[in-house]
Amino acid sequence: MSDNIAKKSLRFDHKAMNAMFTIFVDSSDTDPAEAEEAANSAFATLDKLAHLLTRYSTTSDVAHANTLQGGDSHALSPETFECLTLAAELAAETGRAFDPAAGTLTDFWKSNPIASLPGEPIETPEWRIAWEAHRVGEFSIDPQTHELFCISPGSKLDLGAIGKGFALDEMARILEGTHSISRALLSAGGSTVLALDAPLLKPGWKIGFGGETTLPYLLLSRAAISSSGVHNQPTHLVDPRTGHVVTRTKLVRAYAPRAAEADALSTAFFVMERTEMEDYCASHMEHVALLTTENDKGVPTSFDIIGNTSALLWQEREDSGQTTGIT
Repeated sequence: MSDNIAKKSLRFDHKAMNAMFTIFVDSSDTDPAEAEEAANSAFATLDKLAHLLTRYSTTSDVAHANTLQGGDSHALSPETFECLTLAAELAAETGRAFDPAAGTLTDFWKSNPIASLPGEPIETPEWRIAWEAHRVGEFSIDPQTHELFCISPGSKLDLGAIGKGFALDEMARILEGTHSISRALLSAGGSTVLALDAPLLKPGWKIGFGGETTLPYLLLSRAAISSSGVHNQPTHLVDPRTGHVVTRTKLVRAYAPRAAEADALSTAFFVMERTEMEDYCASHMEHVALLTTENDKGVPTSFDIIGNTSALLWQEREDSGQTTGIT
């Protein structure tokens, strides 16, 4: 973050969900004490969601769900119910390219990284067991009672591809709905960013893209953008439709009105072929996929945008003004 952004925005940080969450509040018309109170309130909500949505705490909603046997049920908290309901909707809309119940596959590949090396997929007996468990496992949610039912065991819930975005949406609701702070930007580790209203007299929050310094800035307002990639984790993203690790190497980004949508869709777009992204975005005009275009030296120079290009506002890199990064 540049000195300029420090002067123009109030910044608050909080570690949760294995990421640093940051809230930037435009200081032009906001009292610092009020902004701090609002940020602390938002972070309290974040901590609650971090506990409810994690797989790795034995008392969380998700952990309880993953112990259910066929015919068992678990009463979800309102927050987990809302997150899972949205996740189920996005799973259906993406043809399960995003799948909140792909934890069995993820666990297998984390334990068998050698099998994910480039080349033909290695379908070992252990992989077949994991794939069959994922394929036959099924959950359902009762919209009236908020109960989660295990119809058949095998799948494991894993909200890692939507949880941070969902948390940003809930934090924004606290900032704006409870504390009347609307000129704010929220970030989850730089991989998902949610903008409320733009800073005073600005068209949007200026978003940079990691080390890709030749790309233009995105001016973000009342929208979110998220990125997905493997980075140094070659088994991080699995195609739930095939059970195999995705071989794509470059980052894929998704733009959406809500952070939870952008978070989940960046994973779905990473898994999808280009034609699938085109088909999806053609029927979901509020969602956009962004791929980077490189020159002959492998330097990213522009975005290959799939979807409604008019939804995005850009600024060329001609100044060193206020920026917030996204990886």
